[in-house]
Amino acid sequence: FTTLNELFTLTSCRCLLGPEIRDMWSKDYGQLYQDLDKSFIPILFFFPDLPHPFAKKCLNARTRFEGLFKEVAEQRKKTPEKEYSDFL
Repeated sequence: FTTLNELFTLTSCRCLLGPEIRDMWSKDYGQLYQDLDKSFIPILFFFPDLPHPFAKKCLNARTRFEGLFKEVAEQRKKTPEKEYSDFL
């Protein structure tokens, strides 16, 4: 299960987020992605301030990914003539 999860994460990372993110991706990002996934609890959409066991991990993962995406976005802004075919 863990190996398949890593494979799917790496594949989707490359297809959706681009080569830069894929090149920087490591196993700890896979764990952070799982932390984000575990935090999607339906009741929290209606009551976001409810305490839940994954809140701190989710916030940490979000902060790390936000920094990663901002870094890549800033690099891409420096070369606006280059075209990308990914979601990012």
